[in-house]
Amino acid sequence: MLEKPSELEKALRIFKRGNSGLDLQRARIYLPVNINQTHWALVEINFATRTINYVDSMRSLNKGREILRNVKNFLEKFDGSLSFQEVIDDRVPQQSNMCDCGVFLLAAIINRIADVDSWTYSQQDMNCLLYTSPSPRDS
Repeated sequence: MLEKPSELEKALRIFKRGNSGLDLQRARIYLPVNINQTHWALVEINFATRTINYVDSMRSLNKGREILRNVKNFLEKFDGSLSFQEVIDDRVPQQSNMCDCGVFLLAAIINRIADVDSWTYSQQDMNCLLYTSPSPRDS
């Protein structure tokens, strides 16, 4: 499921070298995951809480456990001392259409970076978060 673990591997190597200036005990990695080239979900690797969190605005796709298992296996192979708990948050706001998953993913990252304990956005907020570029007719 992790098609390009090389990017995650690069980030983890930087952390392990210790010259990145990042505190591994507080570090988080946000990993956008593309599912079947039709949907975006988020994996958050939180080193402070030793959790791998799966955030999906379309739970119905039901790929969370498989993705979490793949990320966890990768982390454990990368460094045998790493141990994480897998978490799927069922409180995540759900999209009501088939096209806003990318915006929901960005809203989830903003929510997680802000350390908000509850999910503070909904489908109604997506239009405010979208940027629509002018069409050539508008020029």
